[in-house]
Amino acid sequence: MGEAKNRGNFEERKKQALELESQKEDESLRTQQHEREEQEILGAKLLAFAKSRLESSEPRLLQFTKSIEQSLISKNYFSALIVALTLPDICCSMDNENRWTSGAKYAKWFKKYVGHHYISHIGSDQVETTFLSGEECFALRCSYLHKGTNNIEDERIIKDYESKSVKIEFMAEMNSDCLKLNNILLLKLEAFCYRIIEGVNNWLQDSKGNSRITSHMREIPKIHTEGFSPIPGVFIGG
Repeated sequence: MGEAKNRGNFEERKKQALELESQKEDESLRTQQHEREEQEILGAKLLAFAKSRLESSEPRLLQFTKSIEQSLISKNYFSALIVALTLPDICCSMDNENRWTSGAKYAKWFKKYVGHHYISHIGSDQVETTFLSGEECFALRCSYLHKGTNNIEDERIIKDYESKSVKIEFMAEMNSDCLKLNNILLLKLEAFCYRIIEGVNNWLQDSKGNSRITSHMREIPKIHTEGFSPIPGVFIGG
């Protein structure tokens, strides 16, 4: 009888051991399945990310022009103006092997792509008058971005500039796009920003096929609003 009892206990322990082993195997299979599913999800995300990069042919520079437009719509005027004043610098730097730029390059870019909007022929003699030069715009860029002021008279680039403005004011609403009162220049903010955007778009057209600019364009950062892969095999967010 004792032997039968021992045999029964042995069979019970054996059964429990087999059940435990089976549970471990099931748990291991579930873990492996979960890991496979996670790898598949990660692979799908990485594939989607890679595909989106391949499909996206829009120059990254247009992130900035879109930001200007969105800022104007939301009446975030300082944001729109600061980005607009910066864009000629960015364009000039991309056209230089070492990404160097200067006030002279900025002024030249502005004159070519924007300046004609601020030249008028005045009076019966149709005297050509420049309301906003490239040098003045660069001076404004320096004062606004580095000093938080719109007084430009002390900026080095216009030190010897004749008929310069000493201050440039922006208005959200005005009847004309620009108006000069003595040595103070008034500009319509929206018109100025959209003329910078137009200049950037024309510069992009002129720069097609330029391998140096194309290469530098890829270096422009982006703010990721979805998950992305900072290094191969690693996906963050999403």
